Amino acid sequence: MIYEAYLRVYENGCRIADIRTRDGRFYFTFQDPDGNVFMVSETF
Repeated sequence: MIYEAYLRVYENGCRIADIRTRDGRFYFTFQDPDGNVFMVSETF
């Protein structure tokens, strides 16, 4: 689930945006220590 991914990313020290909803999906973005931005999403 997306919440488990959120917690794992948080535990690894990445900067994370809040979980949001849009067009039937939960999603969040995060930035790794090198500054790369990623998005994780899940349909609900």
